Amino acid sequence: MPDFKTLAAEVYEAIRVLESGDLAECIERCRRIVAEVRGSRAFGHVSKLVEPFLRHVDEYGLPSGGDREIFVEELREYLGLLGMALRELAGEEVEGR
Repeated sequence: MPDFKTLAAEVYEAIRVLESGDLAECIERCRRIVAEVRGSRAFGHVSKLVEPFLRHVDEYGLPSGGDREIFVEELREYLGLLGMALRELAGEEVEGR
């Protein structure tokens, strides 16, 4: 079973990278996180929070212009949800629920 606490920390690091403006690096981090989360048969479904963003990049490339701003904002939101889910799976109390 994956170490959900470590993965949650990686998610928050991906959010930090995203906020710094490096969307490409954030996507690569998301790919690694999703691959690790999928390793859990019981809880792998939580990776579906971020997988649509990866599929979008695979099909259309990184967004640009106004689409990029929307994409980044939505990715940030869903990464936050993934981070909370992973923290809960790690047994941590999560505020805001």
